[in-house]
Amino acid sequence: MAVDPTLLQMQLKRNNEDMRDMLQSLDSWEEEIKKRDELLKKQKPILKKTLPPIRGKSSGDAPHKKKPEPAAKKKEKIKSFDYDAWSKFDVDEACEDSDSRSSEGEEENEENEENSRRETAVLEKERGNQLFKDGKYEAAIERYTAAINLDPLSAVLPANRAMALLKLDRYAAAEKDCDVSISLDDKYVKAWMRRAAAKTKLKKYESATEDIKMVLQLEPTNKHAKAELERLEKLKGTSDDRKYVHPVKRPPHLRSKEPLVRIHIEDISTTAVTSEPVSDAAAHEEEEERRVEETNTIELTESMLYEAPTSSIQFQCQWKTLRRSDPSKLAQYFKAILPSQYPVVLKQSLENETFSDIIDILDKEYIQRSISCFDELEWMRKVERFSVAILFLSSKDKLKLKNIFDGLSNLCDRKKVSELASHYTLSL
Repeated sequence: MAVDPTLLQMQLKRNNEDMRDMLQSLDSWEEEIKKRDELLKKQKPILKKTLPPIRGKSSGDAPHKKKPEPAAKKKEKIKSFDYDAWSKFDVDEACEDSDSRSSEGEEENEENEENSRRETAVLEKERGNQLFKDGKYEAAIERYTAAINLDPLSAVLPANRAMALLKLDRYAAAEKDCDVSISLDDKYVKAWMRRAAAKTKLKKYESATEDIKMVLQLEPTNKHAKAELERLEKLKGTSDDRKYVHPVKRPPHLRSKEPLVRIHIEDISTTAVTSEPVSDAAAHEEEEERRVEETNTIELTESMLYEAPTSSIQFQCQWKTLRRSDPSKLAQYFKAILPSQYPVVLKQSLENETFSDIIDILDKEYIQRSISCFDELEWMRKVERFSVAILFLSSKDKLKLKNIFDGLSNLCDRKKVSELASHYTLSL
């Protein structure tokens, strides 16, 4: 059976990308271990051991130091033939003395090991804090997790990880971390506040209100908590229970005596209606589709061209609307999107037609005006459908792409441009 060359080429590219990612992960792990060793060396410098003088050599002009007298005289060993001493020997006392000395040594070793683990946990937490400040939330979560494994009794560490999870919209996981933090320290205000924030995003307004009230009990003058409580009260007032269908239960003697009437029901939607409650994610998706459909039917205003889309569906509908009504404004709309948002906004919307339009924009609006588009091309290759879109480019688009990289090599580092061009199946 003949193998499809397109599929084979796609598989080879994916294998190469997997191998490259694995090697990069290995290099980053090696660098991380080296940095950790350097931090530990700086924290506890190794002291040089003082060696005794060489046997038979004089110590110079230094005066001879007297040996310190032992604090307590060691017990002499009982000779084997001293039967009188053996009869007075207390075996139980000797066993207790031996056990106490061994237990003291074990406790000291455990205490030293525990202190070392806590110090390492503090270092991991500081690294996580710095990554969080830099906006690298996934990496910060990894550092906080390592710190939690080293010091599981710290209430600060799970609360810090919860904050990073909130930034990534992982609200359920953030709520669980806050639960752990509160169980370790029920007076830690930040854990209560962050759990309230997670519950608010999950639409658990009643429970979030209880958390905010607990914050105000701990800190009555907390202005942020007061403002959040007012906002939650408004959300509770505007929220309804329309997503659920509750059955009406009445005893037989209270039911209506009127005869039943047949009512004709006309289907107005293609989706089937179920008795199960609609999840928050499904409700949000339906609301997003409805809003995008409305946007698709309304002519885009001038201000909307400067607003970046927030979802793949919104981008797809607005892009097609502009393409039909006024293609000249596609470049203005594309520039409003940050390159780092391409993987989120484009996602499944990078069709061949859309990709061709983007290549044309990069050629006319960037390269022909001597403006670098390195970041745009770098983030574009991280879009989910990029590997498929690049395979089905027309010869005209491939020629434009070659011209873009030729012009980009004159504006940026040629080595980096050449490496980036390899992802677009081009060689400079």
